[in-house]
Amino acid sequence: MKHLPFSVIENRWFDSGNDTVKYCFDSIASIYCDKSDGFLYHQFNGKESLQNAFFQCTKDEKTEIIYLATHGNKKSIGNKYYRISKTELKNVVIRSNAKKKIKGLFLGACEIGNKSLAKDLLENKDTHLEWIAGYNSAVDWIDGTAIDMIFFSKLAKQYSDNNNRKRGKYSSRKMAHIAASELLKIVPGAFHEYGFNIYFHEKGKLTSMFAIE
Repeated sequence: MKHLPFSVIENRWFDSGNDTVKYCFDSIASIYCDKSDGFLYHQFNGKESLQNAFFQCTKDEKTEIIYLATHGNKKSIGNKYYRISKTELKNVVIRSNAKKKIKGLFLGACEIGNKSLAKDLLENKDTHLEWIAGYNSAVDWIDGTAIDMIFFSKLAKQYSDNNNRKRGKYSSRKMAHIAASELLKIVPGAFHEYGFNIYFHEKGKLTSMFAIE
């Protein structure tokens, strides 16, 4: 596999230190692409730079899945210096994904990966997303990063296998569902402890791996 279909868009986590998820993706890319730069990496520090990063992802001819790594709460993402609301995030996706290039969005953030956001993004056909995943609770940074990397390692394996299929190729939705299922075999507490879930839109309604009232 020459290149993973993943782009990381990351916000600075803390005032001190150089904490980043990039090195985890370096390792995944090294395994599946034989090179550590087999994915694309962007940083953002506000709504404008987030929009620019999304636009770059839709123009690079590689990205199909975006991993958005940042702080979050139930209504917004960002750090203590600025917040980007759910509505603003939805509009970022709509403006950048008109050509339906981005299939999935994984929110590596606390609380924002909830049913409310899933409805906003997946029930609006203009986002063109097939799935979103994330957490509806606060997540320890180390725990969350570890869970996310298991998911993306399993998803990379699915894309690698799919790349070798001459017929009967899997959809992005199916590969994401398989990756999430394999994650939960390894970390069954991801849902109960942190509210991890993956959402789809099927037959005119929102569905998820775990039913949420």
